[in-house]
Amino acid sequence: GMNVLLATALVGPITVSVFSSVRRHFDAQARSDLQNRSNGVDAELGAITERVTLSTATLVHRDDFAKSLLEGRFRELKEFLRRVREDTRVDSILACDANGVVQGRDGEALDEVAVEGVMLDVLHGKSTHGALGSSASGLLWISAAPVHLGGRLAGAVLSATDLGAGHQWVDRIKSTFGVECTLFRGDIRISTTLESDGQRAVGTKMDNPVVLRTVLEEGQTFGRVNRILGSDYQTIYWPIAGVDGKPAGMLFLGMSRAHIQSTYSGLMMSVLWTALIVGIVGIAITFVMATRLGRTLQHMASLISMHSKTVSGESRLLAESSSSVAQGASEQAAALEETSASLEEISSTTKRSASDSLAAKTLAVEARVAAEAGASEMERVVKAMGDNKAASAEIARIIKTIDEIAFQTNILALNAAVEAARAGEAGAGFAVVADEVRSLAQRCAASARETTESIQSAIRQGQNSAELSEHVAATLKQIVIKTRDVDGLIADMAHCASEQSKSVLHVNEAVSQMDQVTQGNAASAEESASAAEFLEKESLELQQIVGDLEALIAGTERTEDDTGSQGDADIHGSQQRPRLRVLPNVHSYQKPRILRPA
Repeated sequence: GMNVLLATALVGPITVSVFSSVRRHFDAQARSDLQNRSNGVDAELGAITERVTLSTATLVHRDDFAKSLLEGRFRELKEFLRRVREDTRVDSILACDANGVVQGRDGEALDEVAVEGVMLDVLHGKSTHGALGSSASGLLWISAAPVHLGGRLAGAVLSATDLGAGHQWVDRIKSTFGVECTLFRGDIRISTTLESDGQRAVGTKMDNPVVLRTVLEEGQTFGRVNRILGSDYQTIYWPIAGVDGKPAGMLFLGMSRAHIQSTYSGLMMSVLWTALIVGIVGIAITFVMATRLGRTLQHMASLISMHSKTVSGESRLLAESSSSVAQGASEQAAALEETSASLEEISSTTKRSASDSLAAKTLAVEARVAAEAGASEMERVVKAMGDNKAASAEIARIIKTIDEIAFQTNILALNAAVEAARAGEAGAGFAVVADEVRSLAQRCAASARETTESIQSAIRQGQNSAELSEHVAATLKQIVIKTRDVDGLIADMAHCASEQSKSVLHVNEAVSQMDQVTQGNAASAEESASAAEFLEKESLELQQIVGDLEALIAGTERTEDDTGSQGDADIHGSQQRPRLRVLPNVHSYQKPRILRPA
């Protein structure tokens, strides 16, 4: 009886789990299959959009078409429209002039009342494409644009494909992709493959408010199991954008759940029969192995007990080692903090040194500039002294000439006095004049000598000053050279101080990172020590469980004395095992739908 209950307890949950897994698999497969087919329908709508857009663009960019439209050549317009419609495989093309008067059309007749508003907007320069409601067929897929020639508005052209005409499009979707298809204008079915009482369910309304709100009001995709005309379908709805950018309708794709349910029911019956057979075989195997199970469990219990004791001892050693590592890591973290503080002080000092070096470099540059300016001024002084020396020499030469003239004048005056003396009283007046001239010549000669002596003294002083100026200029040149050398050395010192500051900053960052890593290691070591202690307590509990298992195999119950030293190992009450945090796994992704298929 115990074996039967054990087999039933094992087979029952397994069967339920298998049922749930298979059901989830079938639902997921149905959603994925419908999603893949909806991608194909998206491509069909994209192809229709490309055709109507290409048809309109072809006519808009042809100047000969625009000229024919301006000049009202109806036969040429008709031929243009026919060729483009056949090439692009659209249902209808319509062209009007700048006044909105239809000049030509080709293909299926269009609802001119619905088209009129669109054409008026296009004539005002607003190109458009999208879905347009039509009272004649239901829903047109259009593209319209203005036509210009040389900057002048010639008119407008509109290309259209009727999605609801004769239910051909929804029938092609069903035959191609194997899904039911319905085209809605607003909430009314205008073309569908679904049937009610043997007829297409055209003209009926969507009665699910959640679908209407999600698709038509919010412009979002709706996809889940939905009941339609009395049957369950795996469905997907998405909005169809109108020419005004708002949902003009919606498109439905669906797969009947009847086939899925039939396959699921058949598989469930197979699983039930398999579970029944497995249960019977399990009961038989249980009877056979019951006799061996006791000895096997006894042997396993002894092995588990032995290994649990080993684990207990090793976990105790691991806990002691982890505690030592944690203490060392904490000490290392403290030392790194002190090192980091010292490095911050060094970094601050180095930054100040770099700043002072930059200031010294600035002062050295200013000193070099001043020394160069002084040297330049001294060169001009030396040149001026040389010019003064040359001028003094010229003055000396002039004074010498004056002295010679005074000497000659004195001799002439002396000769005149002699001649006046010879002349007697007749030359007395001339003798007085000669005396005055000689006296004047003598005074001129004396002044010339005194001036010559002063100029010679000035020349000697000027020569001394020139020599001194040359010496000072040479000294200033040496100062300039030395100042340039000092400037270069200070610039190198400033560069080195800057590099040293950067290096100290990098070292400081590295030490900070090491400090963080060390603190992390210390925390990890503490966690390892805690885990080791918990492991030791778990091993003690495992030994107690093994003792209970041995007592169960032997057919006896353990008493409080048998537990002995195990009684103080209150594992669950004293400490809880640390658990890892697991992030939720998100797989719920659904392809977003756009209002206007590209």
